[in-house]
Amino acid sequence: MKRLIAKYPNGYEEEEGISATSTAQALPTSFDVNDISIPAVGFGTFQGDDGNGQVKEAVLNALRTGYRHIDTALAYGNEKEVGEAIKESGIPRKEIFVTTKLAQTWHSPSDVEEALHQSLKTLQLDYDLDKKRSRKILQPTAPAVMINDSRLEYIFIRTCIIFLHYLTPVSIIYTVFLIASYLFGIPRPHIPLAINVIAVAESLFYLVVFLPYSAYLQRAAVHPLAPSREERKALFEKCYKFIPDPDTYLDRWFLGAPQEEIKHDNVKEFIQWAFFNRGGEAGDDEEELDEYVAAYETLVGRKFEPGRGKAESLRLTLDPIDMLHRSLAWYMCVGFVDFLTYINLLRAGFHFHRTSLSRFFTLFPFRPQAVLTTKRSPAKYTTYWHRPHTSTTHLPVLFIHGIGIGLYPYVPFLSDINSAKDLPAGDGSGGQIGIIALEIHPVSSLPSKYTPSLSMLNRHGYSQVVLATHSYGSVIATRLLAHAETAPMIADMVLIDPVTILLHLPDVAYNFTRRQPQSASQHQLWYFASMDMGVAHSLARHFFWSENVLWKEALEGRDVTVSLAGRDLIVNTEAVGRYLAEGSDYADDERDVEIMPDVSEEGGLLVQEGWKHRPWRGKGIDILWFDDLDHAQVFDTPATRRPVLEAIRTYSADGGNSPGTATVVEDSQ
Repeated sequence: MKRLIAKYPNGYEEEEGISATSTAQALPTSFDVNDISIPAVGFGTFQGDDGNGQVKEAVLNALRTGYRHIDTALAYGNEKEVGEAIKESGIPRKEIFVTTKLAQTWHSPSDVEEALHQSLKTLQLDYDLDKKRSRKILQPTAPAVMINDSRLEYIFIRTCIIFLHYLTPVSIIYTVFLIASYLFGIPRPHIPLAINVIAVAESLFYLVVFLPYSAYLQRAAVHPLAPSREERKALFEKCYKFIPDPDTYLDRWFLGAPQEEIKHDNVKEFIQWAFFNRGGEAGDDEEELDEYVAAYETLVGRKFEPGRGKAESLRLTLDPIDMLHRSLAWYMCVGFVDFLTYINLLRAGFHFHRTSLSRFFTLFPFRPQAVLTTKRSPAKYTTYWHRPHTSTTHLPVLFIHGIGIGLYPYVPFLSDINSAKDLPAGDGSGGQIGIIALEIHPVSSLPSKYTPSLSMLNRHGYSQVVLATHSYGSVIATRLLAHAETAPMIADMVLIDPVTILLHLPDVAYNFTRRQPQSASQHQLWYFASMDMGVAHSLARHFFWSENVLWKEALEGRDVTVSLAGRDLIVNTEAVGRYLAEGSDYADDERDVEIMPDVSEEGGLLVQEGWKHRPWRGKGIDILWFDDLDHAQVFDTPATRRPVLEAIRTYSADGGNSPGTATVVEDSQ
């Protein structure tokens, strides 16, 4: 008898096999573990569709049919639905057996127990076959960067937004009433002085600071010079090659406009911004623009109607900046968290390096740590934290954070880089890995200017570093790799939730700046990041996608680990993962795919792509895929941070074997 084996991408191949009848007769119907008989035939599950209940329904039907053994896995993302089905089935728990599997990121022996506890929690199962295992449930030890999408979290985040957003208009109304009561002798109830002070302060902050400053920030962007025609064509062809879904591509860049409203001149206008760095009339570029429009017509399989439709494209650096007022109370919260970060990093052995004291009043909220430290940054606009490098066998690490509230969510991650129990064997120096953590104020709710500089590396005697970035930090990484002066200083890299790979796709720009929020996490991203005055201005007037896009070619010659989240609400991580895996030196001999039954109503088969679960090798481009996480959630627990930390430590150790890459110097002025 011949059987069909799925081989990607070549369809199915025949392979000689033994008789199905003889195989069935030889198979046992059960097997024993610790004197417990477990059914050998189980019901297999696979990934559902965004938790829509299809896996749950399929498992319920299987249990009612008579199945008593259910197969699942953390990587499938359906453990929660499997647990709900078992609970609703009414079948005694002792009659049901569940098999789950460790994901790629839990293969270390020290991770196994934590992984099993996490699966037990998700499955809502209170015991397993190991009766001696402790029942401790993992709790995040780091402040959560991105919340989940439960109803409770939705209510919480919406309540916070409503309070912070409407505090100012209520304060203005109250202040007007307060002034009127003094001028016209209107009687008023006794109100505590603190409330009067807060209301007046919020009103003045809005009228005196926000209104004029927001108008000032609307100034036109200073675009880089347009590349040459040859450079434009090369960039266009590279982008054209990697557009996985042409219809979605146009739909997002044109903000969901009807297809009939996306006409020839609309597309030409978009191309002029994207590849010529300008708006206005086509001028002498008419022929070249028409050539690119024709290429898009081939891509989508239809001709664009002549003329201009009602569609408006997303042209980030030309469009008006969309921002919302932040109350003075919110900035006070930011200042408090910023000072907490200062305390926590000091306790972790870091030293703060400020800019000139003459710049003290250019950042708001004001930072008392700038006065409390004597250490100066050699860069005019860049403050940073430094932990001295004393290891003689490892490279130091340079970390660049993402959009948010500065370094606060990353403190446990930075501390764990030198966790004694996790340092690789063979570090006989007894020293610690040095770390420089840059602060990027425009994307930290602290409006300012930022110019990438690695002058602090020279200050501390570092000729090479392992570069680790999160989210927006990959933008700075792209700029560093593009400069002849800084590129040689970058050894290997770890990119966590990078936003610059395949940046020509609309997902990052649309999801961050134009999407109307629906879920709890989308509301969090929209209000606390996208609409922030400093963030919105940085992206709309200083973010030029063609300068920031990161292609695989720029990573050649380095070992690079890219951490991607399956539920990322900003990045199209599926497309990024496929792009990075395509053509890798180990892809050819690992192209088998797993074929599983589709539990949806349509039935059929589902294909699990192998690149998501390949073992980490430490050579070339590696992908760490976290199927159940959202953007930035990899930092939330020790278990999810561990594989990222292991990559950083391994690169640090490998780079340290090259002589002359780092010099240990004392952390001084």
